[in-house]
Amino acid sequence: MKKIIVIDDDITMVGELLPHLENDSYFGEISVAHEGKAALELIREKRPDIVLTDITMPNGDGIWLLEQMKKEFLLHENCTVIFMLDIKLPSIEKLILEMGADYFVMKPFETLSLITQIKAVANGEKTIDQLPGKKCIPKIENIETSKENPILEQMVTNIFHEVGMPAHIKGYEYLRFAILRVLENRKLLHSVTKELYPMTAKEFDSKPSRVERAIRHAIEVAWTRGDADNIAKLFGCTVLSSRGKPTNSEFLAMIADNILLRLSA
Repeated sequence: MKKIIVIDDDITMVGELLPHLENDSYFGEISVAHEGKAALELIREKRPDIVLTDITMPNGDGIWLLEQMKKEFLLHENCTVIFMLDIKLPSIEKLILEMGADYFVMKPFETLSLITQIKAVANGEKTIDQLPGKKCIPKIENIETSKENPILEQMVTNIFHEVGMPAHIKGYEYLRFAILRVLENRKLLHSVTKELYPMTAKEFDSKPSRVERAIRHAIEVAWTRGDADNIAKLFGCTVLSSRGKPTNSEFLAMIADNILLRLSA
């Protein structure tokens, strides 16, 4: 019997899936996590045969989880990793497969069909391309970004949570919007004052000077009250210790680079 860990913050979906897994003799020990860090702890402890994970979740998204599994040698030939995706995004599909995931399914899915596919992938009975529902992974030249992209928005939000930036301050929303615009057009980093601040101010019916101050305040709060370990992991030595927190432009560039590194193959 296979040990499986199901990771998703959609409690309703997990609740509907669990009885089917429990009633199937193929699966032995079944564990559940609703966020990234708890999932990693479970994987360390249980050493599952199958990891079925969402990609957007609190405290470390699915890509972060896969990275940690690789770093800690938890991603081995006997561990099958299957992603559940909320939106079709070829760059994400390509990335997770090249990082070592075995398969992905699109939500919503039919539960019994999902279980059939899990078994097929775990048993190695069929290749990924032969499995029903497998999406073709086209060659991509550019990262797909847009303000309506929920996966990118979730990735930015996850990073903010990791560094300890409180969501209630105004600069939080300004920064998220600005970073998504930078991901669309890197040239904006060279005209933050002339273009990016006015663009953000227009979106939120504010003024560029207020946007600049609010973003500066948000960064300062994160640097003085946030998680120092996570900040160090994310930014390493890219910020001079003698200068303390980064400038607004540095912060925007570092977050954008961090996300692009995750999305690039």
